[in-house]
Amino acid sequence: MEIQAINELRKKRWYEKNGESRLFLFRDVDGVFYYQTEGDVKGKKISKTIDAEWWLGSRRISKR
Repeated sequence: MEIQAINELRKKRWYEKNGESRLFLFRDVDGVFYYQTEGDVKGKKISKTIDAEWWLGSRRISKR
């Protein structure tokens, strides 16, 4: 169910920093960022972090 909801996202917002790409999913009320790396997308996994520094220093990229 979780993966199906991700596949139905209208805007897939990819961000890049230091050669790593992440697909931003959402941030919850506790400040936890949920995202997927390219490997996570292929493996249908979800990663999470509380590290806001990565997101603050990243830039939006276009990916299909």
